[in-house]
Amino acid sequence: MATISSELRDFHQCDFAVITIVYSIHYVGMYAPGVFAGHIIAKWGIIITVTMCVIGAFTGLTLIYLFNERSDGVPAITVGFFVGGTVFSTGFSSGSICVQKSLRSSEMELNPARFQGIHDGIVYVFAGMASITASILYQVTGFKSVLELGYSVAGAFAIIVVLAYVLSWAEFFVPALRPSSVSFLDRPLSGKGIPAGEISLAPTTKTATTSPLQSLA
Repeated sequence: MATISSELRDFHQCDFAVITIVYSIHYVGMYAPGVFAGHIIAKWGIIITVTMCVIGAFTGLTLIYLFNERSDGVPAITVGFFVGGTVFSTGFSSGSICVQKSLRSSEMELNPARFQGIHDGIVYVFAGMASITASILYQVTGFKSVLELGYSVAGAFAIIVVLAYVLSWAEFFVPALRPSSVSFLDRPLSGKGIPAGEISLAPTTKTATTSPLQSLA
């Protein structure tokens, strides 16, 4: 995000008006999904939502990567930039719900804002570090290195998602691993959705009546 404006100006010879439109579309992607992101997370589950965000991140990066050096690539770059904003917004919401649902009720009653603040702080610190690193890379090696950094970050999230699926399967097949209350993996593989009432801050009893494969049906 920090280097897109320079790339549009220097390589694509875009004027200020075009750059402003591209950024406006990106911000629409960032904040508009907030209206229905909670509904999506409640319906699909946290892990499936994050999986879609990772796929979206790779899609947006690939669009920018493929069309960046084309003279007519600005529309595709804009779409990729929009997808990237959507991924950030929905992924951030998923992480917030994940933190809240994984806390013990005693911790939340003590100071829930503290734990939410820690989560938000970590996200913004890493986002700031990525922005600074991207700016340095852009000045030293060019825009492709920035995209490669983006691929690396998306790849790290993909690894985390794979581990989450592995833990979900392990909890199903090894009863001793199942927590006594809802964890952040609460019905992550459910394709039928989580009732809105289950997205609560209080732990509830966790049961496993269907296999992960069956829950995908």
